[in-house]
Amino acid sequence: MTDKELYYILCPDGCWHEVNEKEGSYPFHCKHCGTRLSMTTSVWIQNPDFTTWDGLGVMLTEGQKRNWWKEFIEFCWNAVRPLPQIKMVENNRGIIFGNLGFGFPEEFIQPIPMRDALKEFHGGVK
Repeated sequence: MTDKELYYILCPDGCWHEVNEKEGSYPFHCKHCGTRLSMTTSVWIQNPDFTTWDGLGVMLTEGQKRNWWKEFIEFCWNAVRPLPQIKMVENNRGIIFGNLGFGFPEEFIQPIPMRDALKEFHGGVK
């Protein structure tokens, strides 16, 4: 699974910007959504880099909006502590927790492990 494919899982209504270099004039625009990107081929508006802390922020912020988020947290817990099986629940304030602690296991609160876990969870290759 590419980062572009992961982006569309996280942001199904978003746009992975790509420069339309065939425009022939400046500024360059995204060939998908038309957003002004740059005066040159180096893009001003960046796509998320899922290996950075900013990319981790995108994964956490956008992932929480999806109906598969609780199952993903269970997947992460069961990957590092397979026994007992972890079941996540949401309290009345929207805080997700499980019987071994709150939120994610610490092993996944880093950009690359989070990205790889999301790709594996959604059936892609790490």
